[in-house]
Amino acid sequence: MMKAGKQLDALIAERIMGLLVRPAHDMEFTSEREWAYEGNFVITSPEGYSPSLCPSFSTDIAAAWQVIEKLTDYDPQLTQWGYEDGSVGWMCDFEGTEAHAPTVALAICLAALKVIDGARVIED
Repeated sequence: MMKAGKQLDALIAERIMGLLVRPAHDMEFTSEREWAYEGNFVITSPEGYSPSLCPSFSTDIAAAWQVIEKLTDYDPQLTQWGYEDGSVGWMCDFEGTEAHAPTVALAICLAALKVIDGARVIED
């Protein structure tokens, strides 16, 4: 399974949300020092609006909900699962294309990539 984090967030920003993504340390501006750390990504719209730090789609439910809103035509369904060991997980389903993950935000992101990009997301 792909892990939650900045790399997955950048994939979601680019492939699902249609944003332009660049590594923050490659940006010409340096006044926004918190952005310049290795591993951060900056997004801009295709129209070239002001750059901003890439949302944490895979770890923040508010950001992940933007993905749900973008893909409402795919009839998103979220289900919480309980496992025999007492742990809880989530399933996100976009018209039969589903992904399971320990958090709802991660499940949304993995299922979104599967349905839109046809990405092969390996699950445990």
